[in-house]
Amino acid sequence: MSADNNNTEATTARREIDPVFKEAVEYNFGQLNLPVQTEVEVSRLPRTMDVLVVLNSAAEIKIEPKNYLLLLFAASEEKSRLFLEQIVGKDNWLYINYALRLRPKLTMEVLEMAEKSDVYQRRMDELTEVITPYLDKEKFLKQMTPEERIRGLQPEDILRLLDAETLEKLKQLINDRERK
Repeated sequence: MSADNNNTEATTARREIDPVFKEAVEYNFGQLNLPVQTEVEVSRLPRTMDVLVVLNSAAEIKIEPKNYLLLLFAASEEKSRLFLEQIVGKDNWLYINYALRLRPKLTMEVLEMAEKSDVYQRRMDELTEVITPYLDKEKFLKQMTPEERIRGLQPEDILRLLDAETLEKLKQLINDRERK
């Protein structure tokens, strides 16, 4: 077998969709009574697949839990808003977190309208407290502005960090400011 023939076979094999994956896609979308076109380039190794699924249907996808994953990617802002209102109303924080990554502005609008933005902020604060001990402190500090870093320090903490020369300069600046 020549090298050209090997390349042709490999290319042909990649153009065929994995039969197990195709069956799973057709079955899952078949449950929604939506026709699906499954033309995908799939490589056997590694078993990672990038897929674009096109639904050739004008039928509305109902806003119900089995469709939540699809509704995250709704093209219509109106449909997205209705979906977000439902998941926010049901406190479905898993999908709210997904939606915040995909449509942050719209999701925050819906949270604010439902008066749940404070709940979301409190949840994020709690999560931050849990994960902070495991974060790389240097990387974390690099993401903060100087103002954000200083805001958490007490005056005593700041003074303790200053060397004698900087402390004298700071005293001079304070004295000059008070004279004006």
